[in-house]
Amino acid sequence: MIINKNHTPSRLTICDDAAKEWKNIKKIKKPEINNIIKKYLATSLKNTPPQIPQTLDIEEIRSNMSAQKQAANFKVAVEKKNQRIGSCV
Repeated sequence: MIINKNHTPSRLTICDDAAKEWKNIKKIKKPEINNIIKKYLATSLKNTPPQIPQTLDIEEIRSNMSAQKQAANFKVAVEKKNQRIGSCV
């Protein structure tokens, strides 16, 4: 027989642990906290999300998806307009 049990800690336990951890963090000096944050930001992620292509090929959008096709056409028009404005400046 399989016994299923919820192994999540109680709310009181989580609050106590968070309070203890916050007391420890308050003791650390600000420059040290900034260094810890910088280390976290500098670490690379192993599972990076897939890169979204910058160009959108209108031909790849199926013809029955008119909303996406209309949005893609609008995006192309805005990009062309921005290029014209950029070349004038």
